[in-house]
Amino acid sequence: MNNDKVAEIYAFVAKVEALLKDLEKWASESYLQTVRGEVDVSEETLGTYSVPSLTISDQYGNFLAEIVPIGTRILGANGRIDLRGRYDKAIVVDLNEGGPTLTTTMIDGSTDKKRTTKFYRGIDQDGWYWIDRTAQPKGHVLTKELFLGLLTQVSDYDRTYTTLI
Repeated sequence: MNNDKVAEIYAFVAKVEALLKDLEKWASESYLQTVRGEVDVSEETLGTYSVPSLTISDQYGNFLAEIVPIGTRILGANGRIDLRGRYDKAIVVDLNEGGPTLTTTMIDGSTDKKRTTKFYRGIDQDGWYWIDRTAQPKGHVLTKELFLGLLTQVSDYDRTYTTLI
């Protein structure tokens, strides 16, 4: 494997590691339990490599969801993780500021007109984003509140009860 591919894998693993540290902190602040694991990711051009994962349980040890890294070679993103719960999953992607774009060129006689279109609104900084797939897709940077909301969505976990304890 060449050095560029190794560097790409290390960069992805480091980004996932940093994200998991944030998720562990947010989970513990919400009286949730986390357990670290590891998954093997296989990508056609990078081969198979190990990435840290995370399992999230409620305060009684009941499974809520798991964070599963999917890979770094994702169309339009620098990487992807899935938040998989009992009922649904949420996809979170690592994006650069501005997000992915599509440039089209229209040839009109002797002049070329280029038009660049952003895939998503709201990508204001580098980071992990959940994409709201409405008629006008918008990226939302992953914060503690968004993470807990997504956790509720995928697991049907009612966090109201825990915050009252």
